[in-house]
Order: sequence, then C-alpha cells, then structure tokens
Amino acid sequence: MATPFDYITGTRAGETPPDQFAINKAIVDTAFYYQILGRQYFKTIHEQDLKRAFTSADGLGRLVSAVMLSIKNGVNYDDYRMAIAIMARQIEASMANSDWHGHIRLIRLYNATVDESDAVTVEDCLSNRNFLQFMSNQFKKWSNRLTKPRKDMNNAGVTNWIPKEQQRIMMLGDIQADIDTNLMAWAYNNNRLEIGAIDEIDAWYSIGMPATGSTVKPDAISVKGELGLDGEKPVVAVIYDPDMIKIYNKTNRVTTAINARGLYTNTFHTLEDIFACSPFHNFVVFSLS
Repeated sequence: MATPFDYITGTRAGETPPDQFAINKAIVDTAFYYQILGRQYFKTIHEQDLKRAFTSADGLGRLVSAVMLSIKNGVNYDDYRMAIAIMARQIEASMANSDWHGHIRLIRLYNATVDESDAVTVEDCLSNRNFLQFMSNQFKKWSNRLTKPRKDMNNAGVTNWIPKEQQRIMMLGDIQADIDTNLMAWAYNNNRLEIGAIDEIDAWYSIGMPATGSTVKPDAISVKGELGLDGEKPVVAVIYDPDMIKIYNKTNRVTTAINARGLYTNTFHTLEDIFACSPFHNFVVFSLS
C-alpha cells in the first residue's frame, strides 16, 4: 500500500514547491523463502504391451491413459508434499520474526478463560467440546480480522488484507475429523465460516535445511514431526491467501526415447519447479500451545 504524503500546491504562503523528481521505490522482494524441486518421471512401454493393447477396441487408449495417469499422479503427489513443506518452513521462519504477530496459541488462550479444573492439555483438548468450540470461534474471529488492513500479519511489514472469498484454511485432517465428531453442528458450521475452502492435509512435511534456492530431491521430503499433533509445537491450522505460495516452472517437458535393441519406448516427464512463499501476504497460524 502506498504511503500518503502532504498535498502541496506551492501556492499558499510559506509552502515550498514539491519535488516531483523525488524517489520513492516500491519494495522489490519477491520471495521470503524458495526452493527448486527438480525431478524426472518415466515409464516404459514394451512392444509386446502395444500388441496386447490392440486386442480390444479401447485397449490402446487404456494403456496410454494408465501410463500418463501414473506420471501425473506422481507429479501431483510431490507438488502436494512440497507445497506443505514450503508452508511449514514459512511458519517456522515467521515464528522467529518478532514483528509478526500471527501465532495464535489456542490452549494458552483457552485456559486463561476457564477455571484451573477445566484447563486442557495437548493430550485431551481435541476431545473437549468446549475447547473445540473455542477453537472454531478463534477461526471465525481471525478470519474476520484478516479482512481488515494490517501490517503485523506478514513478514515484510506492509499493510495488507485478505478478502473472505480469497481466504483458505490448511488444516490437519485429524483435526477436521475431531471437530466433526466431537462438536455438534450448532457450534461449528463450515458454511458460516465463509472461508473460500478448507484444505485437509495428512501431515506437515519438511525438506530439511537446504540453502535457500538450492535444488531439492523428492526423496528429501519427509514428515515433519515437530509441527504434528505429537510434536513439540503442534500446528492445527493456517488461514492464508493462496497467492502466498507460488509454483514457477523452469522446465516442464515430456520426451520419448526408443530402445531398438530392447524393443521398448521410455516416456520421460522432466520438471524443475520453483516453490516460493511471498513475504507480503497475511496469514495466521493456530497451534496447540
């Protein structure tokens, strides 16, 4: 958001004419954190496979579809895990930023509102209906707050906001199940939350600690226990702007190579993607701490 300056006409007494050539540069940071995921998928089709495929009317189509679907599923699965890993890295880096105030400690806030005998812990909070209702209420409150301009919810410290229809929640699937099972519909209703979509994830993922911008292999993506429900700082959900995470393609090609001696053809899908997190977008993290 542009910073306002005094409107000076230069015609009033005591006014100094404005300098129209003053420099006021826009912020040019492009990514708070980014990694390159380089990988290649390939499948082999033997000549005998083609002969068998031609024995039925749609056999060839099913063979080609199965090969391409296998490659597509591999690409989508790695994109899914890498996007979550980038979000997890953004969460950890933001928690270390003293100017970012988007970390909502649910248990600490809830226990401050109840008697000591009704306090909850990480082990029992997700089976407590009152706590789940409180957590849902916090989702709703912060969803509303993110629609207003704030500069303490992003890492660049710029004034920003997220319209309701653009907001998304990334939430552990187990949390969604606990809410659906232990909390009645009168207390929690997805439609009334008015958020664009809820993205259920199976776990938080990690890519270790590579240098920013270095190339990551799919095998390096693993489950991140620290942010899981059994970890030291369990994160249950994030309200964010989907534009915060971007995927840019450097290489995306499908090629084939025929092996005349073995009578088979290899189909290769080669990808090199840049996964990046923007420092300008507001987001809120909810943790069981």
